[in-house]
Amino acid sequence: ATADDWRMLAHTGTPVVLCPRSNSNLGLALPDIETALASGVQLAIGTDGSASSGTLDPRDDVRFLFDRYPSSAVRKALIRAAITGSAQVLRLSPDALEPGTRWQPSFVWF
Repeated sequence: ATADDWRMLAHTGTPVVLCPRSNSNLGLALPDIETALASGVQLAIGTDGSASSGTLDPRDDVRFLFDRYPSSAVRKALIRAAITGSAQVLRLSPDALEPGTRWQPSFVWF
């Protein structure tokens, strides 16, 4: 995505779910996370499936990105994307993860 693409996504409030291991296994480039963050786009972390990424655990996608983006600012943003961003994309409140909250099947994505 170009810088203009990221700005358009941010302007329209369109969240972007990153599935970096799957994209890498398909020969696609890594996302330009720094430009995405600078544009203000909402990021989330997901997984396309075990066939293209090895596991269904989005934390593995975060680890994959951590290995490629050493910046502490980017790493903080990735953790926020995995928790808050993913909750927002799934239309869940991050507050739903408070201690004592009743388990919901959608929590499996965290």
